[in-house]
Amino acid sequence: MNIFKKNTTIAVITTVHDPNDTRIYHRQIASLVKHGFNIIYCCKEIPKTELGVKIILLQQFGNKILRILLSPLGAFFTALKLKEAQVFHLHDPELIITGLLLKLFGKKVVFDLHEDVPSQILTKNWIAPFLRRFVSRLYSRLESFSLKWFDLVITVTQPIVDRLKANGIQKISMVRNFPIKNELVSSEWKAMATRNYDAVYLGEASVPRGLKIMVEAVLESEKIQSLLIMGRLNPEDFLQNYKTHKNFSRINYVGTKNRKEVAQLLNDSKIGIVPLPGNPNNLVGYPTKLFEYMSCSLPVIASDLPLIKEINDVAHCALLYSSESSLELKKRLDELIDDADLLDELGKNGRLAIDSVYSWEAEEKQLFELYESLLILENK
Repeated sequence: MNIFKKNTTIAVITTVHDPNDTRIYHRQIASLVKHGFNIIYCCKEIPKTELGVKIILLQQFGNKILRILLSPLGAFFTALKLKEAQVFHLHDPELIITGLLLKLFGKKVVFDLHEDVPSQILTKNWIAPFLRRFVSRLYSRLESFSLKWFDLVITVTQPIVDRLKANGIQKISMVRNFPIKNELVSSEWKAMATRNYDAVYLGEASVPRGLKIMVEAVLESEKIQSLLIMGRLNPEDFLQNYKTHKNFSRINYVGTKNRKEVAQLLNDSKIGIVPLPGNPNNLVGYPTKLFEYMSCSLPVIASDLPLIKEINDVAHCALLYSSESSLELKKRLDELIDDADLLDELGKNGRLAIDSVYSWEAEEKQLFELYESLLILENK
């Protein structure tokens, strides 16, 4: 029985994420469209790339507190108007309220957890430090209560699955955030010696993600002459703290780029950096940038967190360093940049691991199977 009919419609909703988010738009939505689903994408802006989906723009709130309080209600009322949607796929922690309201109206809800939210809350700068643990526990209780009512919960790593199952959530599966095999492979391959950037960082750049450690390592390096940072800076003025440093010209911040530009710039870089410190959220999450570097045959220098070690034991694609030490990161950068053979070996190993283990093509099949099971249950 082929349940993927052209009249099957999924409403994908995000109030927080960039509408061009790699997991939401370029992987999940693109795959579902390819597989014959109709998609309604409810988001805050028009995506830069056209995938042939219906776009509904959600109301935005400039104040973060107002957004957290009001966006779930706005998303709910928008969703209620989508009479053609059979499934509502929600992508933000705050939309847990939206999901509960939709269930009260008999709707089918898929909740997609990109991060371990209670752990992530502990690193949120906009929450006062003395409140973070309380807010984290409060969300954990809300999560444990709410997720039991949803038709399916999707998340990204086994530690998150284990935590939620321990809290009584049974309808949970993993769809990991691995790259599309050739999405970021440039059509014009540049020899390593001709590349303009010694090191590259891709993704949101913030202190909880290792921005301070990485910048200080590059500024003090004896051999690294250029670091390319692609993605959103948080806070936006962070780099101004180093403007008077004698080596500040090494830091090249280019903001957020589309996927074609990302591919070109990765192909113009020699080493990919994954500088995650050992905070609770990083201990249970896969760094997407690691796999994206691997897909481009980029050798990697990464912090020695447990899940990164686990991947490197399989892929042999990275040099690891102590996660809290800019000095150790500097030493690894200086060690690798002049070793042409090791650069080549680590890059090739990473690409082989993408081809055999860590690709979106395998995760896509899991996504299809989950939706198939969901819709078969609906049709019984």
